[in-house]
Amino acid sequence: QQDFDAFLFESEFTEDQLYQCLFKPKRPKFNRTEPALEEETVLIDPLIKTPLRNLFGRRRKQRSRREEKLPRQRICVHGQEALAYELGAILSAEYNQSVLIMDIDRTMPTADIYCGVKAVVTEKYDFYAKATGTGLNILLDCMKKSEVGREAFQLCTQKVKGFPDLQVLTGVYKMEDYEYYKSDELKKLIHSASQYYDVVILRTNSFPYDGFTLNSFLYADLILCGVKPSIESVRYNRQLIQLMASKQNINSSRQLWVLFESPMMPSLEKKFLIEMAQGNYCGSIPYDVHREKCQRIGEGYLEKQRLVLQQVYQPIVEAIYKGGCS
Repeated sequence: QQDFDAFLFESEFTEDQLYQCLFKPKRPKFNRTEPALEEETVLIDPLIKTPLRNLFGRRRKQRSRREEKLPRQRICVHGQEALAYELGAILSAEYNQSVLIMDIDRTMPTADIYCGVKAVVTEKYDFYAKATGTGLNILLDCMKKSEVGREAFQLCTQKVKGFPDLQVLTGVYKMEDYEYYKSDELKKLIHSASQYYDVVILRTNSFPYDGFTLNSFLYADLILCGVKPSIESVRYNRQLIQLMASKQNINSSRQLWVLFESPMMPSLEKKFLIEMAQGNYCGSIPYDVHREKCQRIGEGYLEKQRLVLQQVYQPIVEAIYKGGCS
């Protein structure tokens, strides 16, 4: 009856107010002197085609995390460096996993760039010189004296904004420290980390004669390469798979790869690169302007692009955990 009475004075209503009464009659009546509430506007994200309520400062409702637990894994990631951080973010946010990313690329560390964390943790270990107080340096120093426990990891790792279950261990930023640590110490560190995290991601370079890279290949449950959309990148990964299988007995079933697409990449070119490669293909990752901007100037994007990355990585994660696309 109350809603019916409203139409007796419909000439006093604005068009938006009439729409509200017609299609949302259970809502409280508007004050007839006020315009329709602007905050109820529904925005459409053009990238994911999903309605998102943007209530001018009110947080967007995040999709609920998956209840099932994935198997514990040690994943070595090389090639396109963004793959390690994007994969870690989605595994922690959407798959209920506690994730540690160890940045052990001693030639080009990037954890601080992609994750928005500090390169060093000197506020906790102020006796280290500048640029040497990184999480990896400190933990490897601790390994020389005794076993490191959960508390040591908590002190030396950093959380990524927007992803409470994702922690990052920053790497070696001084080139002269390249040969300071031995691969046996890395093995102990990886073993310790595996006790405290569901997923340990070892981000390395792709050079198999680097001690940290080779040992990461050997210690990991699977190896995942982010291949750039170029013939030389595909060819290099193809040769690497063959080399690891013949020289290190790393079965090709443990060596997986994904293709990072370029903007406006024709489907025929994509198909050609996929057919040219070897190993287990897990899918492709679309070009992202936010990723490119991060690579240029270091502006983080993981939290901002979470919903987009979630859709992109869902089939990738499924393929990774079953050993490639069928």
